[in-house]
Amino acid sequence: MRIALGVPTLNNFKGLAELLASLWGEEYTPFLVNNWSHNNGVSKAWNEILRATIDYDITVICNDDIVWHGGSWRKLIECWENKPEDAILITGSSHERSEIWEAAPDYSHFSVNSKNYLNKIGLFDENFWPGYHEDGDSHYRIKLAGLEGYCYSPARTTHAGSAT
Repeated sequence: MRIALGVPTLNNFKGLAELLASLWGEEYTPFLVNNWSHNNGVSKAWNEILRATIDYDITVICNDDIVWHGGSWRKLIECWENKPEDAILITGSSHERSEIWEAAPDYSHFSVNSKNYLNKIGLFDENFWPGYHEDGDSHYRIKLAGLEGYCYSPARTTHAGSAT
């Protein structure tokens, strides 16, 4: 299975280093988006990652202010191997809850099959600039398409919250 990790970075290089350290030993191809020389916004960065990873089985897009808990990356990948049929997007969680539930429309990280997501939902709306609400818009369009975004709580992360 080909897995991509996409991370847009504005100026949180310490957070980016902590994110990558939390994934030490995991298998993925990194796609870092340079927003530090010119802030193109979150949506444009996410779209750039989706286009670049069209041939990957799973693309995980993360803010640079999250850290993965031990074993959580593997649990997210395993969730994709057994996902609900209507799942088009899966997030992990920073909360203790039951195994899987409908995702909230605010993503500090999410995973998709880029080709499937782009064909059924489309690109993120780049009018949401520099950030905020692009994830809520995506969540709404997922619902309109009759699909679901899910949160899988065993894929645990800690999110600093707007530290990018």
